[in-house]
Amino acid sequence: MRQAQYQPRSPPKKPGIYLLDDDFDMFMTNPRNAPLHKEDYIVLEEDAILPGGAVSLLSKDAIAIFIQYTAVGVIYGGIAALSFPLIKIYFGAQGYQTRAYNTLVNIPWSFKLFMGALSDCVPICGLRHKPWILIGWFICLVSLIVLACLSPGETSLTTKVPNDHLSTYTLLSIVASFGYVMSDCASDALVVTYAMREPLAIRGRMQTAIYTCRTVGEIFSYLLVGILLNSPKFGGQFDFSIAINVIYIILCIPCAMAMASACIIITEHKTETVPFRKWIRQFWQFLQKQAMWQVLAFRFISNIFQNFDSVAVSPMGQYWAKVQPFMDGITKVIGRVFYTMVLGRNSLQLPTGVRFIVSAFVATELADLGNEGAVYGLVTTVSNLASHVSSAFYKFVDGFFELQDASFQLEKNTTSTDVRNHIRWQVSYSFIVAYGMKLFALVWLVLLPPQKAHVQRLKRYGMVSRLAGGLSMFLFGCFLTFSVFTNLASIFDATSWWRRRPTHYQTTNDHYKVSQATINALQPPSVD
Repeated sequence: MRQAQYQPRSPPKKPGIYLLDDDFDMFMTNPRNAPLHKEDYIVLEEDAILPGGAVSLLSKDAIAIFIQYTAVGVIYGGIAALSFPLIKIYFGAQGYQTRAYNTLVNIPWSFKLFMGALSDCVPICGLRHKPWILIGWFICLVSLIVLACLSPGETSLTTKVPNDHLSTYTLLSIVASFGYVMSDCASDALVVTYAMREPLAIRGRMQTAIYTCRTVGEIFSYLLVGILLNSPKFGGQFDFSIAINVIYIILCIPCAMAMASACIIITEHKTETVPFRKWIRQFWQFLQKQAMWQVLAFRFISNIFQNFDSVAVSPMGQYWAKVQPFMDGITKVIGRVFYTMVLGRNSLQLPTGVRFIVSAFVATELADLGNEGAVYGLVTTVSNLASHVSSAFYKFVDGFFELQDASFQLEKNTTSTDVRNHIRWQVSYSFIVAYGMKLFALVWLVLLPPQKAHVQRLKRYGMVSRLAGGLSMFLFGCFLTFSVFTNLASIFDATSWWRRRPTHYQTTNDHYKVSQATINALQPPSVD
């Protein structure tokens, strides 16, 4: 009989954070998107990246994390839900100012990289996450208390002029957002650690659970604002409402509960302080890996096109659809319910939920021990930053169209068919551009690794490029500065001209009116 040829094998490899076998040569030769099978994986703690076993969803550690994310959802949803009844209707903000508010209160999500770096390499009393969770909630609580003590003044529906409290409420809401995002970022690092302990078959279960809790919190806030702020002074028809101050007082409650749960329930072991020089060197080496900068490129470019919108949405709801705060809240609730269903059943394939949760799973595969906060923060930050940059872009593009409140009022009151058609086409053009951009976002899917195993393979065998890593950080800094400046400038009267194209630069408050030349050209001659 012919004896089988002896095949030398490499010595056993020390167990580590690896998902693929080095002996498997197909990984070096096959295309990046080649299908991988379960027998191709190394089994470590039932395919877990870290030993220790999966965390039970009924354990006190999991419950404490769920409380954190539920509180984040309530406050995040509450601040966002106030954009229509408070900012647009009560304060009488323009459409672009309402969009700027929505963008600015979410700007802190673009700083998750720096907050993650703090939790990774600046432990307090030997703890890396718990103190930063408490500090974040304290900042948020103080900001909400200040907002609860302010007087919002008279509604613009009564005074017929915009309320001058817009900038104050916006800035304080930004500070509150910085607080809860800091807590969220420190909690993310804990969640990544828990997710790494899960077997491959169920990895991502903890992330699915926390985002479900966050979404439930958002639904509560949308219902709260939609029902309690639907009186005539907020553009609704209910014969009852509560003061704005009460809403902010209610938002203080989950904030205080999250602080208590973090202080009492969350358990964390002390760790050694990592020198910042060592941490930044390791993080820089990680940025040069193809897995990192390729995923960052996908997240940023795809989300810029996906989040391209129109500033006409808010005035359309107010003047054409006559949307009340209650219905605005109900539609948001319906959207979040479908989103939550996607978190539980990916087979529904609803776009927003699928895109979000898949990206979160990729971030878990990219992270390593010691940098989980910064890596998870950077991957999610790039996505959030892209939405803010996209907001600045579409506000600039929409500056070429007649989409101010005065345009919608003119369309409603004019008897001229030409004027009405002109304004409607202006709105249509803005939505055609927006939906075209959203469709173009699909082109960039080629940059996203299709499965978890492909991410691990790309981490180990991908290119290492100093240029790509440096360019990623340079563009990140430039776009972050651009996004913060352009959106912050648009809420102040003195700098709101930044939202317009250069030919529309003006220094007076009349810049938002429909051009008189357009009206004169379209209006039929008057008849005595």
